[in-house]
Amino acid sequence: MHEQIKEKQDLKANEKWTGVRPSAKQCKKCIHALKDTKFTIGAEKANCDMFISPDDKSPGILSDEVECPYLEE
Repeated sequence: MHEQIKEKQDLKANEKWTGVRPSAKQCKKCIHALKDTKFTIGAEKANCDMFISPDDKSPGILSDEVECPYLEE
């Protein structure tokens, strides 16, 4: 029993946690993308003035499968 717990703890300790950043190519060329700051790059985070938060954007827009209705270059 203890060996199983130890084995599970070892597996969990070796897991790699990564996030997948959306490609958001449309955002990178859009005039509505938030301006870069000292700490963030607005377009790379898919933040813009047209949506309240990136969560409001369709995943299709973030993955460039659907054209954003607010895209202006």
